[in-house]
Amino acid sequence: MRWQYAHLNETPYLYSSKHLKQMHKKARSKDETEAIWGHMQKHEVDDYEYKGYYNLARQIQEELHGEETVDIEWGDIFEDYKPVMTKDGLKLEKRRGNR
Repeated sequence: MRWQYAHLNETPYLYSSKHLKQMHKKARSKDETEAIWGHMQKHEVDDYEYKGYYNLARQIQEELHGEETVDIEWGDIFEDYKPVMTKDGLKLEKRRGNR
């Protein structure tokens, strides 16, 4: 992993979404992409309210994990997920701190 990506884990400062997008385009390995993802999670900006970061977070998640599916009980939906309206329709996002 190149030093720029390793530095993401060490810095207490949040890089701009524009800078992280550029780093993502230049990433050469899965480790470098995971460093960007970890940086975003550390600063808790992988949420819909931070649109620039959110779009990048979704792109990285899909790249790292593909499309994941989760089987859940109906009772867990309101406990573990929050409904979010997007341009594509209603989606459920996992709440922070849950499983």
